[in-house]
Amino acid sequence: MSLTTSCSEALAQTIKRIPPLPSRTLSTVQVGTRRRINNVLIITGTDAEGRHCLILWRNLHKTNNATLSNWFTQHRENFENPNIIYTNADHTLNALRQKDETWTAKTIEQIFRELMFEGYS
Repeated sequence: MSLTTSCSEALAQTIKRIPPLPSRTLSTVQVGTRRRINNVLIITGTDAEGRHCLILWRNLHKTNNATLSNWFTQHRENFENPNIIYTNADHTLNALRQKDETWTAKTIEQIFRELMFEGYS
């Protein structure tokens, strides 16, 4: 057996042991609106599952967690009732959900990390 054959067989065996990529793909959001209010970029849209999304992106040096909560309380009526809210960095938006609201707020970085490394523990 030649060195080339051994390397090829070893490579083939290694490739067989690599776990497959996750079967689900990242959802994309079809953007509806995009605007900025007081240092928060607001993007609304619909994801691949048909959910109404609200994305809040903030400069963390200008808008900390408490400031975001106050901002959301002041501006929440500017948005149609979303199904899901995404925001960068830690937040306490779920604590602000009212009884008649069904949305859930999630941290973008956590979701990215989970999807990026899913199946590679």
